[in-house]
Amino acid sequence: PPQPASHSARAVMPRPVGEGVGRQLLSLSWRGKFMSSDSCRLQVAGQHLHIHQIINSELKELGTGGVVWDAAVALCKYLEHRFGPHGLKGQRVVEVGSGTGLVGICAAVLGGQVLCTDLGLVQDLMQRNCKANSAACTASGGSLQTHVYNWGVNEAELEPPFDVVLASECIVPRLYPIEPFVQALHRLSSQSSIILVAYEHRLWHEYDPAIRFEDLLRAYGMRVVRVPQAEMHPSYTADGIWVWAICKEHAGDLSLNLAP
Repeated sequence: PPQPASHSARAVMPRPVGEGVGRQLLSLSWRGKFMSSDSCRLQVAGQHLHIHQIINSELKELGTGGVVWDAAVALCKYLEHRFGPHGLKGQRVVEVGSGTGLVGICAAVLGGQVLCTDLGLVQDLMQRNCKANSAACTASGGSLQTHVYNWGVNEAELEPPFDVVLASECIVPRLYPIEPFVQALHRLSSQSSIILVAYEHRLWHEYDPAIRFEDLLRAYGMRVVRVPQAEMHPSYTADGIWVWAICKEHAGDLSLNLAP
């Protein structure tokens, strides 16, 4: 994939006049749309997905995984835009920190053989959503399984490596340390794997979470680039929500190109 630009280069890259305004207006139709509802409905590759969620899941000892976050929606629509129907056919895919399972379900709708993983406390919710959307996945040639996974601990049970590793909203330093997450990405992937991580930027008083994440990836011998906004789904992009494309440092040409 393309080499990542330096932080300074990203900061001064010119942006066409009006581009940011247009993106913000489009994002009003979907950002935060599901946060006060007990379900999320999203159409992907012609399939209508219905995701049950638990409002205020953090207060119910389910962590942040009980609801659908905007970065997860953006990642789903990026996968649809980048790969298209059946674009993940035959690919072994793992979602790390699945929560509701939305991103993994989306990958299965695109034909992937998907394993959704998270801690035991959200397994019931994740399994419920996988079962509810299994017909849509099967119709697209995909499949869904679930497994309990504690980052950096029980990878062998998941039988890595995977062709595609997915994650969204797993960089929350007030709740979760970042390095075990990076370890998980490294251990679940091979030289030919593509890793896609979605993130909504939030301030943290100790350090910049995005820069810390990128620095840790490089420390683990991985290459990272932020997917340009122009390559995201045109209706599901927003300032402050990013997708990183990641691979191991000595990987050859990726079988999955960056651009859709």
